[in-house]
Amino acid sequence: MSAHKKAYRYRLLPTSEQEAVFVRWAGARRWTYNHFLTRRIAHYKETGKSLGYNALARELTVLKQEPETAWLRECNAQSLQQALRDLDTAFGNFFGKRAKFPRFRSKKRDRPTFRLPAEVRVEGTYLYVPKIGFVRLVLHRPVEGVVKSATFTQDATGAWYVSLVVHFELPDVAPRPPRPEHTVGVDLGLKDLAVLSDGTRVPAPKHYRRAERKLARLQRHLSRCQRGSKNREKARQAVARQHLKVANQRRDFLHRLSIGLVRQFDAIAVEDVRRETRSGITPAGGRNSEAMFLGH
Repeated sequence: MSAHKKAYRYRLLPTSEQEAVFVRWAGARRWTYNHFLTRRIAHYKETGKSLGYNALARELTVLKQEPETAWLRECNAQSLQQALRDLDTAFGNFFGKRAKFPRFRSKKRDRPTFRLPAEVRVEGTYLYVPKIGFVRLVLHRPVEGVVKSATFTQDATGAWYVSLVVHFELPDVAPRPPRPEHTVGVDLGLKDLAVLSDGTRVPAPKHYRRAERKLARLQRHLSRCQRGSKNREKARQAVARQHLKVANQRRDFLHRLSIGLVRQFDAIAVEDVRRETRSGITPAGGRNSEAMFLGH
């Protein structure tokens, strides 16, 4: 048996009191991240050395005892500690030249989010969250495995979602070699979303093009609303819902296409159009295109 991971994403239906707690925890997570990012920058300028996770975790414990920041004790301790781990990972990616220097989290630009690494479980159609209790969720498929972490996120429309990372085991079985007659190549394009090696063409659905007129009308209404008014907030949510609808249509189309290919073929070859050359990105079907083989 070998250990594997997979993720489940569910829509949450919290009460007004539970949603208020979610917002406070997300704000505390953002404040903690920004505070200790400032702390690490200042410490490096003074000493030329960096502060690691353990040192910041000890300072976080001290902050909770101070009167000005005692409100941090109302939040889940693991979500604040996870913010420190995220900050440490961001610096690791920066020093490893895998990302830019860590930036401060914005209340307006960044979506409210926080993560709990443990003690979250699904019971029936409810999700148990420490310090909050049972939160109702839309359980569209059962959870198979042991929940190891949960990430809570609010989208632009105000809806809350939870992503559960689950550990499960699979028997160690050698994969069978793909049959040549059940192997297909996929060429990505612009006029057609994809062209298969057997001649099948998948036309581009153009969900955004069909929604452009309605989006333009909603955007014009939003631009005419007074900043800070309730009508502007309603108009902003209407625009966000329309963008979310287009995103869901795209996601559903890609899921249906990918699962259909996986069920029909033993191996799928997809060209790699992300390879960079001196003149830029290699175009689809170019001389430097590569193939990635996926088997099941």
